[in-house]
Amino acid sequence: MKDALKDAVSAVWGFERQHGSMPGVIIIRGAQGTEKSTLAKELADFLWDGARRPIVYETDTLHMIGDGGRYTWDRSTHLAALRLAGTQARLLNEKFGVPVVFPEVLGSLEEYNEAWPPATNDTAVPYALVLRATGEYENMHGVPEEEVKEDRANMIDIPGEVTLRP
Repeated sequence: MKDALKDAVSAVWGFERQHGSMPGVIIIRGAQGTEKSTLAKELADFLWDGARRPIVYETDTLHMIGDGGRYTWDRSTHLAALRLAGTQARLLNEKFGVPVVFPEVLGSLEEYNEAWPPATNDTAVPYALVLRATGEYENMHGVPEEEVKEDRANMIDIPGEVTLRP
Protein backbone atom coordinates (compact mmCIF):
# COMPACT_ATOMS: atom_id res chain seq x y z
CA MET A 1 0.00 0.00 0.00
CA LYS A 2 1.46 3.36 -0.98
CA ASP A 3 1.94 6.11 1.59
CA ALA A 4 -0.87 8.35 0.33
CA LEU A 5 -3.40 5.51 0.69
CA LYS A 6 -2.09 4.63 4.17
CA ASP A 7 -2.44 8.29 5.21
CA ALA A 8 -5.96 8.50 3.74
CA VAL A 9 -7.13 5.32 5.51
CA SER A 10 -5.62 6.56 8.77
CA ALA A 11 -7.43 9.91 8.39
CA VAL A 12 -10.77 8.15 7.73
CA TRP A 13 -10.35 5.94 10.80
CA GLY A 14 -9.37 8.98 12.89
CA PHE A 15 -12.50 10.79 11.70
CA GLU A 16 -14.60 7.74 12.57
CA ARG A 17 -13.11 7.54 16.08
CA GLN A 18 -13.71 11.26 16.64
CA HIS A 19 -17.26 11.47 15.22
CA GLY A 20 -18.58 7.94 15.72
CA SER A 21 -19.15 7.34 12.01
CA MET A 22 -17.34 7.30 8.70
CA PRO A 23 -17.41 10.66 6.90
CA GLY A 24 -20.26 10.98 4.44
CA VAL A 25 -18.02 12.74 1.96
CA ILE A 26 -14.27 12.38 1.56
CA ILE A 27 -12.81 15.18 -0.55
CA ILE A 28 -9.39 14.51 -2.06
CA ARG A 29 -8.07 17.81 -3.33
CA GLY A 30 -4.84 18.84 -4.97
CA ALA A 31 -3.37 20.30 -8.13
CA GLN A 32 -3.71 18.58 -11.49
CA GLY A 33 -1.79 15.36 -11.78
CA THR A 34 -1.43 14.59 -8.05
CA GLU A 35 -3.21 11.23 -8.47
CA LYS A 36 -6.47 12.37 -6.83
CA SER A 37 -8.67 10.13 -8.98
CA THR A 38 -6.42 7.10 -8.63
CA LEU A 39 -6.27 7.55 -4.87
CA ALA A 40 -10.06 8.05 -4.67
CA LYS A 41 -10.66 4.72 -6.43
CA GLU A 42 -8.11 2.90 -4.25
CA LEU A 43 -9.59 4.39 -1.08
CA ALA A 44 -13.16 3.46 -2.10
CA ASP A 45 -12.00 -0.13 -2.77
CA PHE A 46 -10.23 -0.29 0.59
CA LEU A 47 -13.20 1.11 2.55
CA TRP A 48 -15.79 -1.17 0.94
CA ASP A 49 -17.31 -3.20 3.76
CA GLY A 50 -19.12 -5.70 1.53
CA ALA A 51 -22.44 -3.89 1.95
CA ARG A 52 -21.86 -0.22 1.14
CA ARG A 53 -19.20 0.55 -1.42
CA PRO A 54 -18.16 4.22 -1.40
CA ILE A 55 -18.97 6.01 -4.65
CA VAL A 56 -16.21 7.89 -6.47
CA TYR A 57 -17.70 11.07 -7.96
CA GLU A 58 -15.42 12.78 -10.48
CA THR A 59 -16.31 16.21 -11.85
CA ASP A 60 -13.68 15.88 -14.59
CA THR A 61 -16.37 14.30 -16.77
CA LEU A 62 -18.33 17.56 -16.52
CA HIS A 63 -15.38 19.42 -18.07
CA MET A 64 -14.52 17.01 -20.90
CA ILE A 65 -16.22 18.61 -23.88
CA GLY A 66 -15.72 18.83 -27.63
CA ASP A 67 -12.68 18.02 -29.73
CA GLY A 68 -12.56 14.33 -28.87
CA GLY A 69 -12.57 14.81 -25.10
CA ARG A 70 -10.16 17.75 -24.95
CA TYR A 71 -10.18 19.22 -21.45
CA THR A 72 -11.67 22.69 -21.26
CA TRP A 73 -12.07 24.77 -18.13
CA ASP A 74 -13.77 27.97 -17.21
CA ARG A 75 -14.57 29.30 -13.75
CA SER A 76 -18.37 29.44 -14.04
CA THR A 77 -18.62 25.87 -15.37
CA HIS A 78 -16.24 24.67 -12.67
CA LEU A 79 -18.23 26.28 -9.83
CA ALA A 80 -21.53 24.99 -11.26
CA ALA A 81 -20.04 21.47 -11.38
CA LEU A 82 -18.90 21.79 -7.76
CA ARG A 83 -22.37 22.87 -6.60
CA LEU A 84 -23.99 19.97 -8.47
CA ALA A 85 -21.48 17.43 -7.15
CA GLY A 86 -21.77 18.71 -3.59
CA THR A 87 -25.56 18.51 -3.64
CA GLN A 88 -25.60 15.03 -5.18
CA ALA A 89 -22.94 13.70 -2.81
CA ARG A 90 -24.84 14.91 0.24
CA LEU A 91 -28.09 13.39 -1.05
CA LEU A 92 -26.46 10.03 -1.75
CA ASN A 93 -25.00 9.98 1.73
CA GLU A 94 -28.08 11.20 3.59
CA LYS A 95 -30.60 9.00 1.76
CA PHE A 96 -28.58 5.81 1.34
CA GLY A 97 -25.75 6.09 3.86
CA VAL A 98 -23.20 5.64 1.07
CA PRO A 99 -19.89 7.45 1.54
CA VAL A 100 -18.82 9.52 -1.47
CA VAL A 101 -15.15 9.99 -2.40
CA PHE A 102 -14.71 13.17 -4.37
CA PRO A 103 -11.41 14.00 -6.17
CA GLU A 104 -11.25 17.71 -7.09
CA VAL A 105 -8.74 20.52 -7.58
CA LEU A 106 -10.49 22.95 -5.15
CA GLY A 107 -7.73 25.52 -5.10
CA SER A 108 -9.44 28.21 -3.06
CA LEU A 109 -11.66 28.56 -0.01
CA GLU A 110 -14.27 30.17 -2.28
CA GLU A 111 -14.45 27.00 -4.40
CA TYR A 112 -14.52 24.79 -1.31
CA ASN A 113 -17.33 26.79 0.33
CA GLU A 114 -19.25 26.84 -2.95
CA ALA A 115 -19.44 23.06 -3.04
CA TRP A 116 -19.30 22.25 0.67
CA PRO A 117 -21.00 24.89 2.80
CA PRO A 118 -20.76 24.25 6.55
CA ALA A 119 -22.97 21.42 7.81
CA THR A 120 -26.28 22.51 9.22
CA ASN A 121 -27.49 21.48 12.66
CA ASP A 122 -29.98 19.04 11.14
CA THR A 123 -27.22 17.04 9.46
CA ALA A 124 -26.93 13.86 11.52
CA VAL A 125 -23.46 12.89 10.29
CA PRO A 126 -20.46 15.22 10.08
CA TYR A 127 -20.02 14.79 6.37
CA ALA A 128 -16.74 16.15 5.09
CA LEU A 129 -13.20 14.91 5.55
CA VAL A 130 -10.73 16.84 3.39
CA LEU A 131 -7.52 15.17 2.23
CA ARG A 132 -4.81 16.95 0.22
CA ALA A 133 -2.96 14.96 -2.43
CA THR A 134 0.67 15.89 -3.07
CA GLY A 135 1.62 13.24 -5.64
CA GLU A 136 4.01 13.65 -8.53
CA TYR A 137 2.73 15.80 -11.37
CA GLU A 138 1.44 14.22 -14.57
CA ASN A 139 -0.82 16.28 -16.84
CA MET A 140 -3.53 13.71 -17.60
CA HIS A 141 -6.02 16.12 -19.20
CA GLY A 142 -3.82 18.31 -21.37
CA VAL A 143 -4.43 21.38 -19.22
CA PRO A 144 -2.24 24.26 -20.47
CA GLU A 145 0.97 24.38 -18.42
CA GLU A 146 0.35 28.03 -17.45
CA GLU A 147 -2.95 27.03 -15.79
CA VAL A 148 -1.29 24.13 -13.97
CA LYS A 149 1.45 26.42 -12.61
CA GLU A 150 -1.14 28.99 -11.54
CA ASP A 151 -3.27 26.34 -9.80
CA ARG A 152 -0.27 24.97 -7.93
CA ALA A 153 0.83 28.47 -6.88
CA ASN A 154 -2.69 29.37 -5.69
CA MET A 155 -3.37 26.12 -3.82
CA ILE A 156 -4.15 27.19 -0.27
CA ASP A 157 -4.64 25.18 2.90
CA ILE A 158 -8.19 24.46 3.99
CA PRO A 159 -8.65 24.39 7.76
CA GLY A 160 -8.73 20.83 9.07
CA GLU A 161 -7.50 19.14 5.90
CA VAL A 162 -5.07 16.23 6.16
CA THR A 163 -2.01 16.37 3.87
CA LEU A 164 -1.11 13.01 2.32
CA ARG A 165 2.42 11.87 1.55
CA PRO A 166 3.10 11.26 -2.17
